[in-house]
Amino acid sequence: MRRVLASLALLAAAGAARAHEFWIEPSRYEPAPGELVKLRLFVGENLEGEGVPRNEVWIDRFDAIRDGTPARIAGLDGSDPAGLVRPDREGPIVVAYASVPTYIEIDPAKFETYLEADGLDAPKAARAKSGASGSPGRERFSRCAKALLSVGGRSGMSVTKPAGLTLELVPESDPHTLKPGDPLTVRLWYLGKPLAAALVKARDRVQAAEPIEIRTDASGRATLRLPRAGRWLIHAVHMTAARGDPRADWESFWASLTFDIPPGS
Repeated sequence: MRRVLASLALLAAAGAARAHEFWIEPSRYEPAPGELVKLRLFVGENLEGEGVPRNEVWIDRFDAIRDGTPARIAGLDGSDPAGLVRPDREGPIVVAYASVPTYIEIDPAKFETYLEADGLDAPKAARAKSGASGSPGRERFSRCAKALLSVGGRSGMSVTKPAGLTLELVPESDPHTLKPGDPLTVRLWYLGKPLAAALVKARDRVQAAEPIEIRTDASGRATLRLPRAGRWLIHAVHMTAARGDPRADWESFWASLTFDIPPGS
């Protein structure tokens, strides 16, 4: 129980720290049919982080989606890995995770740094205009994470379909088929609509501290050129004013997408 509480505290604290991310890390992105895949949840920075144990109270959804049909991912409450999936056949699977909202209050300077780092220009400008830049950031935040599996080395265009998360990064082609340097266009959706002018970052472990950054265009698209094979994390944050909530001034959603570009692609 101490471990669970400590990890939950870390998960909450991550919202206060600059550039902290939350992502799903499968034990294998290209499992064989019948192979047990362990799904770990991580919170951290620059792809270095702590595993977050499963906590049913915090989970809004945790699904494996195949051919558009979601199935709840099994797991033991309090366990790390947080989920287990055993694919029964070849083909793509989208793992989708959404958390319930969490409240946090952040030191004014740290909050301003966080807004700057994640490209949240509108909230930063609104705080400055209202004279609130020196006030703590009272935030309600939620996680919206996805991972792409290619069972038996087989993927497909079903990974380009939205999973229905509040904030969601959706690739417009299959990342599993990329060659290093190929363009990958992702589209950022918020409440089912394209989100423009949002900062999107992509990083791998080779140059984790130097992410590729681009803002979405008017149609919510961002095109990235990923220079290497291996595991990649793409993420984005969106923040709006929290309406009618005495505990928060701002509401944010953190989207992430993890996948693997196989060697020799």
